[in-house]
Amino acid sequence: MKHINDNILNVCPKIIRRLDKWGRIILPKEFRNKIDSDNLKIDVDYNFIILSKALDKDRIIINENGRITIPKKNRENLKWEEKDLIDIYLYENDYIVMKKTEIQCIRYE
Repeated sequence: MKHINDNILNVCPKIIRRLDKWGRIILPKEFRNKIDSDNLKIDVDYNFIILSKALDKDRIIINENGRITIPKKNRENLKWEEKDLIDIYLYENDYIVMKKTEIQCIRYE
């Protein structure tokens, strides 16, 4: 598994998607084409989910619409809930990295 941090992701292509009530999210077509696999291995590293090509039976499947379901145990560990915004990055054309969007609010006085 690749070790990922925020600094590495600053230069990667990114898109934001919303998590639905069943823990599903749609991966961008451009990212799916780069990974070139319908079976993905899921790893959790700190506050990131890292998806890569799966070679074994323990995998998640991308459906015909590009949707995947994040396992409930992973969502609970990362405190991801329905309607959360998720940043999706393409890292080195081999990994899709997801993390919860950090909404920042600026207050002007």
